[in-house]
Order: sequence, then structure tokens, then C-alpha cells
Amino acid sequence: MVVILCAASAATAWAAGEFTDVAGELGVAVEASSDQGPGCGFADIDSDGDLDIYVVDGLGDPNRLFRQDGLRNFTEVSSSYGVGDTGWGKSATFADYDNDGDPDLLLTRLGGAITLYRNDGTTFVDVSASAGFAALGSAPYTGAAWADFDNDGWLDVY
Repeated sequence: MVVILCAASAATAWAAGEFTDVAGELGVAVEASSDQGPGCGFADIDSDGDLDIYVVDGLGDPNRLFRQDGLRNFTEVSSSYGVGDTGWGKSATFADYDNDGDPDLLLTRLGGAITLYRNDGTTFVDVSASAGFAALGSAPYTGAAWADFDNDGWLDVY
């Protein structure tokens, strides 16, 4: 019986729908400089209850952090938060790597080093070297995933 209900609900989930591009209205319109589909990450970076957006760009244009005001308006705050990175970015993932309650930011690059930014509440600090990422050197890092793989209470990254 459960299988039948799930199958019936799947048909509804795949029903025709429509998406509307509202990025410009909300203040997050970004034109990527690369055709390789750089990524983005979503997290509540300032603990105000709404999701903020980090958009990764490629080929030298700066990555951008957009803070949401709770009313669906976004403001670009990359410089003030210290994360206007210009490497050839591929992905951005947020996770609380230091267990302090706020989301930290990990960036991967195509042909560059991995960068880990610790969220200190009002700014991010590059802690790549102390976290061991600098030792990995440059390579085509295209993504990352966080989980507590070894059940020690601390997030690990793969």
C-alpha cells in the first residue's frame, strides 16, 4: 500500500510546472563568466533566520556573497565579509566545521587550492593552512561533501 501511495504522489511531483527568474528583482542577478556552471551555496551566515547565498564564479570574476534581509531582498556583502575570492571557483559548501554554531564556507577550484573560511559571525577568516588544506596544493577540485564519517562528533570533508 505504501508503494502505491508513493508512486501516486510521484506523478504529482513531476507534473508540469513553471519557474520564473526573479534574481534581478531580489538583487542576486549574476552573469557567470564561465560556461562550466559554477555552483552556489545556501546558509544562514548571520543567524537571522533566513538563507543567504554564496555564488561561485569562474575565470577571475569575484565570487559573491548575498545576505538576505528577511524580506526577500539581497545585498552583496562579499568584501565586508572577506570572501570576494577571485580564483576559478567550482563549488561552495557550508558546514559548521568547528562546531561553534555558525556555517563555515569551503570553496573548491578548478586548478587551484581549496579554501576554508571560518565564520566569526560578522566576517569570515581564511583558515585553509591551519585546517590542512594548503598541504593539498592545487588540483582540479570540483566539489566537496561534509559528514561526520568517523562518528567523532566533528564534520569531515570529502
